[in-house]
Amino acid sequence: MLQQLFDAHPQILMHPFELEMGSRRRSWPEIDLTADPDRLFESLQEPSISRFVMEGLAPHRPGSIDRTRHRFRFSQRTYREHFSRLVSRIEHRTERAILDAYFSAFWTAWRDGPADMRQVQYFGGFRPGIIADDEAMQKFVAAYPKGRVISVIRDPVTWWVSARSHKPEFRDRDAAARHWNRSTRAALDWHANRPDESRLVVFEELLLETERTMRSIAAWLDIRWEECLLEPTLAGAPMRADSSFPEGTYGVRTSPVQRASLLSQADKDHMLSQCGDLHDEALDRIRGQK
Repeated sequence: MLQQLFDAHPQILMHPFELEMGSRRRSWPEIDLTADPDRLFESLQEPSISRFVMEGLAPHRPGSIDRTRHRFRFSQRTYREHFSRLVSRIEHRTERAILDAYFSAFWTAWRDGPADMRQVQYFGGFRPGIIADDEAMQKFVAAYPKGRVISVIRDPVTWWVSARSHKPEFRDRDAAARHWNRSTRAALDWHANRPDESRLVVFEELLLETERTMRSIAAWLDIRWEECLLEPTLAGAPMRADSSFPEGTYGVRTSPVQRASLLSQADKDHMLSQCGDLHDEALDRIRGQK
């Protein structure tokens, strides 16, 4: 949701789907600074691109009801050639320089990406689960010392209703609770160590109080307020929810915060017994943010 709310803002260059660089989705890509451009490209290119080129762009996960496809005019030849050309010009290789070349190639190859790059202040991307990988996060800071991290904290009960539909491993409530606790604890620890460069956001407030929440985030990022921050889009096109439940309308939907009734009382009690204290701690931390 947050990714799609940022999508059309002229000061943010938002990657249109989950960042998939490298062999492990929830880690930082392994970048061999001694490799030739072709090997570097192979280690970074995102596998979903070929599928999106052929079938259309659909950033929805398995289990999502919506199967809308958006045109994805992306030149894979330009993608590879532009990256190789930029890497060949780098005099002193660093991970940041390689990543800059990669993202430059991506945006050059995507023909329907933003036309005006002069206002861009941030590049944005969504990499689920990476917050719990400390090594990956340290590499992120090394490459982007002024980079910002936004973590969305969701009520564990309604989160599980959605998560168990998206991923089979989360059908086990204990496994789901462990995952929620691990990710939330990592987000809180990251915020405690880097409070100026990180932001905690309440998922329910993002849906129920969208304007207030997005104005707060925009002020923190020091970007100007735009009405587009209230509407989820993909490359400027209106988006339906990435949901396992029927969502017929566009825009921000509030129904996800009301799904606790889909669980038995025993399941709700169990999730709260496992995650409730940490959830309360997270809410207290968020209330204390500047």
